Amino acid sequence: MSAYFENTFKLIRFNLRRERVIALIWLAAIVSLAWAYPGFIVSQYSPEELAAMYEIMANPAMVAILGMTQGADNFTAGAMFATEFGLFTIIAVAIMNIFLVVRHTRTDEELGRYEVLRSLPVGRLSNLLSATITAFLVNLALAIGIALALGSLGIESITWAGSFTFAAMIFAGGLLFAGITAFCVQLSSSARSVKAYAFLALVGFYLLRAIGDTSSEILARISPLGLILRAEPFVENHLWPILIVLLSALIITAIAFRLCAFRDIGQGIIPDRPGPAEAPKNLRSLFGLTWRLSRGTIIAWAVGMFIFGGVFGLIMGDVELFVTDAEWFEQLMPPHPDFTMTEMFTSMMNLFLGLFAAVPVLNLALRLRAEEKMGRTEGLLGLAISRKSHIAGFALLSFAASVIMPLLGMIGMWALSIPMLDEPMSFWNLLQAVMVFMPALWVLMGVALAFVGLWPKAVVAVWGYYAFVFVAGFFGEMLNLPRVVLNLSPFGHVPQLPMEEVRIAAMLGLAGVAVILGVLGVVAYSKRDLKGS
Repeated sequence: MSAYFENTFKLIRFNLRRERVIALIWLAAIVSLAWAYPGFIVSQYSPEELAAMYEIMANPAMVAILGMTQGADNFTAGAMFATEFGLFTIIAVAIMNIFLVVRHTRTDEELGRYEVLRSLPVGRLSNLLSATITAFLVNLALAIGIALALGSLGIESITWAGSFTFAAMIFAGGLLFAGITAFCVQLSSSARSVKAYAFLALVGFYLLRAIGDTSSEILARISPLGLILRAEPFVENHLWPILIVLLSALIITAIAFRLCAFRDIGQGIIPDRPGPAEAPKNLRSLFGLTWRLSRGTIIAWAVGMFIFGGVFGLIMGDVELFVTDAEWFEQLMPPHPDFTMTEMFTSMMNLFLGLFAAVPVLNLALRLRAEEKMGRTEGLLGLAISRKSHIAGFALLSFAASVIMPLLGMIGMWALSIPMLDEPMSFWNLLQAVMVFMPALWVLMGVALAFVGLWPKAVVAVWGYYAFVFVAGFFGEMLNLPRVVLNLSPFGHVPQLPMEEVRIAAMLGLAGVAVILGVLGVVAYSKRDLKGS
């Protein structure tokens, strides 16, 4: 049996070295937010205002989004933090674990790295064990960081017991999705399919929890996302939901090891479907191939953006109560005598839709570099295909996403807000408010293409720039960032309709910058050497 796990500890050291940058970024971001948000709640809400906030948070639409509202008898800052921050922190940690486990298992198999490892004195299960232990150590470090950050705040309702319960809740959720991903790794030979299975499980658990939290306690507890929220940190500090989730994670991981012990290397339990004898007509063109490679991402984000916008539409009926006398909202959106709170809140939500629509735009533009790293581009360009045509296909899909994604989010918000408002919002006004964000999305697309062409090994910096754009766009006014800093983001030049007028020169300027960056990327890509991982 020991031969199955030979040299596992050396692989763990190797994995930790590979994760030293990515994991630290995840940990720093999550711990920093967990440390900063309770202080924000205390500074913005008095005890009386917190009691009023409970009524808003207990609204079925908010419960469906955020999970069960904790602290019904005493809605403290700790209870509000756990309600607002708990579920989405678990989701963020789940995403972190999905990428981490896939990166060290199925991706290494798909790229042929695992075969090289197996040629050395490495056990058959050593790679999977090292990946799961790496995930365990990363989640443990995250949990310790969160517990210490929260407990050290000195806020009365943020107790040490609640801090450790909250951290344990995050830890258990992370290990569960590490185990689910390890199980999914055994099912398919494609890293992309494994991620699709794992994310499908995450979305399914979220929807099951949303239905259960609003209609059935049994359904809510069947979903691990709903069950783990029953720990109620800073209120009851229950440990039994955490223990059940940890036990579930252990069982699922054990099943993954059992499957890994007898499946063929490079293959999955679910056999690959044989392709057709001849390629369909839509695959006989370069753009058809590009669309086939990207359609999963496009469809998933299209559905997600519509739902995301619809969530905003569902809470429109409570906007006046939600933002009235809220200092944080006044900092983000100063009062304007000519516009209602609903119109101003809608403007902020449009900004949110624009910022989230940037993710698929960047993802599609950077997919070109991913194909290059996996060695697929070299074989493709060996045919009668020009590099400019190759990059143009991904650029065209990224451009289409910059138009379609914000529109779908806007349509979702408009459609689901109709039954919530006495006077429905104007579709045309919402359309204009979303369209002004498109030039900013084009700039981000241009930045991605420029990095692919000029600095392909530094494309991770594009996501760093997006993180800056997100913080500057959503929190820039609250943090009192200088105008010169805000202007470094393309969203800093976008007017907030209907409060501000459209500046045609600024819109044309953003479009011009996008074109220049895109052309630089295309020209540089057509001349440089291909560079793998």
